[in-house]
Amino acid sequence: MLSVKHVEVGNLTGSTKEDTQKVQNKFSRFGIKEYCQEKLKFSGNVKPEYMYVVTYSSEKKVQAIREATNLNVKRMEEFIREDMFPAIDKWKSDPPYKLKSRGKIVTLPDGLWMLQLLDYLQRK
Repeated sequence: MLSVKHVEVGNLTGSTKEDTQKVQNKFSRFGIKEYCQEKLKFSGNVKPEYMYVVTYSSEKKVQAIREATNLNVKRMEEFIREDMFPAIDKWKSDPPYKLKSRGKIVTLPDGLWMLQLLDYLQRK
């Protein structure tokens, strides 16, 4: 089973009805299973997970869109706290290769500067 996370990010500044449609349209036009079969030549089962991360909107509207779409819709701060921080911690607890850093500090790979920033903010 291949688990694929499709994450879209954006702000929601229109009416609740317009923004609900905007979120739904982000996922209805893109077939994860078909993409994996065609582009990746994957023939097994594909389990898609969909998430919309909101950079700007009221909590009331985010909740209304969650209920109307049955999608995983999170505000940016929720996404960072509930998804990014645990993922960074999990990676650091069991890195897939020998680290360049020494001592007790486990650092993320050099090219992942945004994740390094989140990791730094979490530790402070």
